[in-house]
Amino acid sequence: MDATETPANWRTLAACATADPGLFAAPDSDEGEGLFAKSRREKRAVAVCRFCSVREQCAAFAVANDEKWGVWGGMTEWQLAIRRGQARRAANAERELAS
Repeated sequence: MDATETPANWRTLAACATADPGLFAAPDSDEGEGLFAKSRREKRAVAVCRFCSVREQCAAFAVANDEKWGVWGGMTEWQLAIRRGQARRAANAERELAS
């Protein structure tokens, strides 16, 4: 299934729909999350995403909506930040070519 065939409700098809939501975002607490715990949690979340049929749609949604927190489409916060930067640079280059 590609992006043009994906229904608007792609989230219902996501592998994470039945997973523990706590895997995909840091816990809400004043104490925060240690780096080791975060890394371990993110690896488990990415493993859920690995064979997800809507992984690309999820990552594209996160980039388009400037999601800065959590694992989306099998990508960590850091990986999503890189992809957002790439998308911004591509959009800027496209605008420059159009003008």
